[in-house]
Amino acid sequence: MAHNRFSGNGVMIKKILFTLCAAVLAISAVSAQDTTAPTAGIHVIAQGFMPDPYIVTVRGGGDQDAMLMADGCMGHISETPNTAFIYETPAPGFRIFFISDVDATLIVQNPEGNFICNDDRIGRDPAVEIIPGGAGTYLVWVGSYDSTVSPAGYLMLTEVYDTVAGHILTPISNFVTSYIPMEAFVGPAEE
Repeated sequence: MAHNRFSGNGVMIKKILFTLCAAVLAISAVSAQDTTAPTAGIHVIAQGFMPDPYIVTVRGGGDQDAMLMADGCMGHISETPNTAFIYETPAPGFRIFFISDVDATLIVQNPEGNFICNDDRIGRDPAVEIIPGGAGTYLVWVGSYDSTVSPAGYLMLTEVYDTVAGHILTPISNFVTSYIPMEAFVGPAEE
């Protein structure tokens, strides 16, 4: 029986390749986790949640051009979403809006991968309406027109539509409450 002087090295090479592959996969998993985790957390939402609106404190902006995500998207955003809302079951509809003292933009990616973008829906504040609201993950970015500005404010999710007579109740902090007329969202009510 002929004996190849390299036959024992095959096992060693396989062990080295296996170790290298495992290391690359581990590094990839950590990198993916760091770049995809929303900066303001992941929020699991059940239809009919209370209190409504659901409020998340967000600092937006970034060095990525939102126009590269989809036509009609504006502003500078971070590579990672600011937050994610996970709807457990479909909802009749909901709205996501951002309140800040800085002119900001809003980009939402729905569970199907489509982007909904807005700027200045309520004065200088952006808002999107999703009707119907399918179950799944909604990724949200808050943008800024100036890449050096990081707008800080409140990202709000609400299911309120016509249950509060003509208005959405919007608590801005523990001690300030303002009302945004529903007409600013959807136009005047038909009579």
